[in-house]
This record gives sequence, C-alpha cells and structure tokens, in this order.
Amino acid sequence: MLARAGLGGGLALASLYLAAAIDIGFGVATLALPRRQWLYRAQLALITVYTLVISVRLPEYWLHPFGPVLKNIPIIAMIIALHELERGRRWNT
Repeated sequence: MLARAGLGGGLALASLYLAAAIDIGFGVATLALPRRQWLYRAQLALITVYTLVISVRLPEYWLHPFGPVLKNIPIIAMIIALHELERGRRWNT
C-alpha cells in the first residue's frame, strides 16, 4: 500500500514506524493530558492528510468493504465533538 502511495524501501519502513509511534503518542496523550484541544487538532490534521493522500493515490479504498477510508468520516465527527466538549469544559471550570 505504501509503495502504491509513492513510498518505497527504507522510506516506507520509516514512515510505517513513524505513523505507529504517532498513533501511540496520540493514545498516551489522550489518556494523560488534562487539556487536549491541541491534541484533537493534531489528530484532525493527521487524519485529513492521510485521507487526502489515500484519496488521490488509492481512491478504490473509498469503496473497500471494510471501509478503511470511509470510517474517517465518523471518526472526524467524534474528534470534533470531543474538541468542542473540551472547549466547553475550559469555560465551565
């Protein structure tokens, strides 16, 4: 999949490990940080970037039976809701 998206060899492997590390970092930050607005913005940016890359390079994944790209729509909606709840929490404390 990475090769079809334009990444090959060591760059593909480095990208795979970097993406996994970012996901782990986002997960730990979600659990550990008391304020998460910046984190939600970073998650939205990352999802948007890889959705755009997949949409351009691998558009057939929009129609895949397991919905690897289509699932991003409800995930984006959930992150926006969490962002707004966090913003509301900030004003209510």
